[in-house]
Amino acid sequence: MRNALQITEEMLLKKITPIEGFKLIQEWIKSQRDPKETSRAYSILRLARCLFKIENQHITDTWRDAAGHLRQIILMYHVGFLLHEDFLKPFFKLRKEFGFTIDYAGEINCKLSLPSWLNHADKVSSVYDLEARRKTKRRLGDGVLFQATGYEEYVSKEQKALVRVSMTMQEGETLLACLPTGGGKSLIGQLPAYFATKGGRIHGGVASAGTTIVIVPTVALAIDQNRASRKYFKNARSEGHCPQAYYGGISEEKKKIIYDGVRNGTIPLLYTSPEAVINGALYPIIINAAKENRINRLVIDEAHIVVDWGSAFRTDFQLLSVFRKKLMEASNGRLKTILLSATITDAAASTLTKLFSEDNNLSEFRSDALRYEPIFFLDRPVSENEREARILEIIPLLPRPLILYVSSKESAREWEKAIQVSGFSSITKFTGETNSEEREQILEKWNSNSLDMIVATSAFGMGVDKSDVRTVIHCCIPESINRFYQEVGRGGRDGYASISLLSATKEDELVQLNKSAVLTVDNMVERWERIRRSAKEFTGDSFWVDPNTRPHHLRNQETGGPNASWNETTILFLYRHGLLDILDIKKRDKDQRRQLLVKMIDVESLSDRDLLDEKIEPFRKLERERFNYEFEKMKSMVTDVEYECFSTYFQDIYPYASDTCGGCPACHAEGTLPFQYPTLTEVAINTQDKLVPLEGTLKQYLGGYKELFLYSNKKFTNELILNIVNGVVNSRVQAVIIPKLIGVSRNHFVKNLPKETPLSYSILEMDEIEQQPHMYSLSGSIAIIYPDQEKRSDWLYHWAVNYQQRGENNRVIHIAKKDCFIHSEQKQLQELLDGSLCNIEQIFINEDEEDWF
Repeated sequence: MRNALQITEEMLLKKITPIEGFKLIQEWIKSQRDPKETSRAYSILRLARCLFKIENQHITDTWRDAAGHLRQIILMYHVGFLLHEDFLKPFFKLRKEFGFTIDYAGEINCKLSLPSWLNHADKVSSVYDLEARRKTKRRLGDGVLFQATGYEEYVSKEQKALVRVSMTMQEGETLLACLPTGGGKSLIGQLPAYFATKGGRIHGGVASAGTTIVIVPTVALAIDQNRASRKYFKNARSEGHCPQAYYGGISEEKKKIIYDGVRNGTIPLLYTSPEAVINGALYPIIINAAKENRINRLVIDEAHIVVDWGSAFRTDFQLLSVFRKKLMEASNGRLKTILLSATITDAAASTLTKLFSEDNNLSEFRSDALRYEPIFFLDRPVSENEREARILEIIPLLPRPLILYVSSKESAREWEKAIQVSGFSSITKFTGETNSEEREQILEKWNSNSLDMIVATSAFGMGVDKSDVRTVIHCCIPESINRFYQEVGRGGRDGYASISLLSATKEDELVQLNKSAVLTVDNMVERWERIRRSAKEFTGDSFWVDPNTRPHHLRNQETGGPNASWNETTILFLYRHGLLDILDIKKRDKDQRRQLLVKMIDVESLSDRDLLDEKIEPFRKLERERFNYEFEKMKSMVTDVEYECFSTYFQDIYPYASDTCGGCPACHAEGTLPFQYPTLTEVAINTQDKLVPLEGTLKQYLGGYKELFLYSNKKFTNELILNIVNGVVNSRVQAVIIPKLIGVSRNHFVKNLPKETPLSYSILEMDEIEQQPHMYSLSGSIAIIYPDQEKRSDWLYHWAVNYQQRGENNRVIHIAKKDCFIHSEQKQLQELLDGSLCNIEQIFINEDEEDWF
């Protein structure tokens, strides 16, 4: 097979056509295991697309679009290319704008030339070189992981620990889980569903099985996650036992499979959007399935969206809390809820806790991490005109894909037009006005490399998971550091360096983007009055309301979606602050408009305009103060850019994150190299201290004791360790701590671990619990295989003593050589234990068994 460079050379010499080049590079990408080669090859794929569209006179691509990709390819691969004479003329015309040089032999090349106004521009070379920024240490897996995915290791200790937490959740529990971007969040919902349904091989109706509903922000993400999940369920009984994605465009046949699968509890994972579960035909089916104990979990991916965008934009996200409440009622409190995010503010965590948990039945796993991929640049043009000139000058010189964020839909239209007028066609805008159908079309083109640039407001971000975005530009000052950070996070998701360019003018400081600020107290009071007075079907203090009701000031105007959204924003504001409750959601039969069943809690205030005004004024004041504070912090970051590292500001709003900076103006100025400290993990798990009985011979030997000593006079080889692990896990031991595997194939070890067991289990190498033992939320019966090292055995013994003291039902099976000595106690291990003593060969080891290794 030709490599990527050979395909590019042949395409530029017209030895192959652009469409042939496109197909060949697609095959090359599929064959690659090196993610860096894949990311580089995407630029060739986009060039082939451009040349094909130009050749066929499509208006979606121009020679300027092609020149941008060719420049990127040259700088990424550090090579020039000979051009066919048909390509020489168009690229020669663009040589100054794109920094090309073309010699007499027809070879095109370029250097990393950027405008003088961009300070520290040399740092951009790291982006073209695809400098690897994501570094994680993989951790030993288990039989369930291997059976489902074929992987012998978890991506990181954080992913491994969080999978354990999700597998051992209690009924009715809510888990708020933060895992760094690229850390494998999807597995947190997938692996429990796989384990509970035995990979889709359980017929249905089994109490421990049932469906996991996964809410994702976009249809594109639902399709992608479903496609990835289905690989793990290759041995499922039928299509109705496989993961599914539910969205508007699926066939009636597929809908029937999904409806039946949810009713029967056979579908292990169902990916869908907030709108689908709240507004559509799926809603009553899910609720009824929950009553039959056939809905196991509700997973909300990118849960920070509920807070960051839910207050006015796509209010369905906040209404998810009402949907969950209905599921909890239907399931008699058995539903498990998982809220997933990468990085989250304390304010967002507090709101999510309030909306999605009850009676403090909440566990938190916070492994927030600052993004290491972005290299930050700042420009301060003196006027809007100067900013436009500078951005249009630098866009040809920056790597694609590229996102340009602005503060309003009007600005988005203006910037899209300006960039198109400058000669680029592979660009579109994405704002709050972009309808659902357009959104999905744009995301499909974006994810398939049919689109190079997007001009966007903050609406573009939810669920956008394109891995190779190289440039993010802000032509505004975002209203908060959180918003800025989330939008910058669209870049470099493949783990390689990316560019963040913030272009800020004085005029930007006058712009405030927070949509909730648009609704004044008077406006909200007026909207509530109209909503309440037009309500129907009263039952005491509960009644159905129509969010489409027109407020007095719009009584003679045409209204639609925006008005309903602002009315729902008002209702949700009153809901968040405890003045009312939202009990149910339905669609009106005659026109399918959404209706909300609300119950007035503070009846007096909600029935009196003046009292309501007084009641909500302090809440609005607090929101305004918080917004002003956040905006001032954002302005300070821009103002103090040469003196304070950006990570200082990020840590102020993400207190669980460790100090990390991929490069910012202050670090550039001081000559500080990019730095990243280890991820901090804070865990607060509601561990239920209940006795889980062991099985078999192990149960008999443990008896009523909390300890058991299993000894062997043999050397603890990897073969022996594997035999022991299989024995204790099949006896319902929930975790096994082993010495670090040395001189053994981890793949061979893991694939011979138990794959289907009564309980989920974890295999932990000793260094994992030495570093952060609290991460793994261990409880119940565990086994410890002691290493043949006195100091480490000493530490492990004292850790085991502490573990037993933490829970009444915590049991420890100590496994060691018979003469294992604990130095700090000056005694042998067997003398220190209160329990039975047994030769391990009598329980687990069959001398006639074939060796594992």
